[in-house]
Amino acid sequence: MILYKTDDNKFVLKCDYEQRELPKSAGFRWDGKDKRWWTDNPTTALAFKNFADDACKHELLDVFKKNEVSLDDSRASDAVIDVPRPEGLEYLPFQRAGIKYALIALGVINRKQDGT
Repeated sequence: MILYKTDDNKFVLKCDYEQRELPKSAGFRWDGKDKRWWTDNPTTALAFKNFADDACKHELLDVFKKNEVSLDDSRASDAVIDVPRPEGLEYLPFQRAGIKYALIALGVINRKQDGT
């Protein structure tokens, strides 16, 4: 089994026919034309980092580190953040932490150009 990245930013996993359930269950897609499993999601490819070539492994380790930071942020119980709120009301500490995490996580909350 070997994992590598192509020029078109796909992670490709080549494996024996008997191993086909592994990439399938991990979320890879089958390319019948080229007879290979692929994904464009680095988090999906991360499951096979031990089979990656050197260049691919380096990129996947960066993804792993970012995921770890994100996981730690998702567990926070408080955050120092200024969030607009109705007059006279305050957010609870866990709510501030959740808002901060949502602002950092990709695609969770879209901010306006003026930063609000």
